[in-house]
Amino acid sequence: MAKTNIQGTKFMLCIWWDLLGLVYYGLLQPNENTTGERYQQQLMEFSRVFKQKRPDFATRQNSQHDNARPHVTETLEELNWDVLPHPPYSTDIAPSD
Repeated sequence: MAKTNIQGTKFMLCIWWDLLGLVYYGLLQPNENTTGERYQQQLMEFSRVFKQKRPDFATRQNSQHDNARPHVTETLEELNWDVLPHPPYSTDIAPSD
């Protein structure tokens, strides 16, 4: 007998925030995974939304990524963002991880 799926359909929600609160979110389709290409698209969309929502802060953006892949790093350089270091297992820096 097959197991009943008690959890239902799973969705992935990607969220970007700053000190003032929620800036951007992206809801992926059911069973869709975050790929490098999808993440790059989200970064570009986040950048556009951030400039609209936070025009006073949009001239220079800082970002913190843990172990960003080379294609993500290229996108961040294209956006002219400063990437802050993220030591592994640093709960004091990113308590929401």
